[in-house]
Amino acid sequence: MQSSMLFVTLLLISTLLLVSVPSAESTLILLLCALGSPLCPFTTTAAPVASST
Repeated sequence: MQSSMLFVTLLLISTLLLVSVPSAESTLILLLCALGSPLCPFTTTAAPVASST
């Protein structure tokens, strides 16, 4: 039981360290946008404007 708790704790700490690195944050945002996630900050709710040419 102790070894599994140690593993979970180390995994949590390493995940927090990875997220705190600025390059990891931009990679996560890029991945979210590439997968079409609603969490992507660059998606808009406005309808696209049709061009009349």
